[in-house]
Amino acid sequence: MNKHRTFRIEKLENKTLMAGDVGIAVSAGDLNVTGDASDNEVVIRATEDAGMFAVEELNGTTINGRQSVTVKGVNDDMFVNLGNGDNPAVCHDILHFYARVLAFLY
Repeated sequence: MNKHRTFRIEKLENKTLMAGDVGIAVSAGDLNVTGDASDNEVVIRATEDAGMFAVEELNGTTINGRQSVTVKGVNDDMFVNLGNGDNPAVCHDILHFYARVLAFLY
């Protein structure tokens, strides 16, 4: 009886968790930021121009299919619903934007 065993290691395929896509829209002066079921990481930044916001990707999340989107015409509320997943949102320079910010990050 052979007391020595030979073990082999088999490499499995890579598994990459896909970052999500976040949709950005302005409707009736409201900024709507809507994520999907994947992990969504975004930066939301008020620009120097009144009513303009830039939304930028973090860690591979796309914004309307791109790395960043700038929208104008925001003069009311901001609604952030990033859906399921790991969803950090970073907001910069929005304190001068006197509106209601509703965030659902799950």
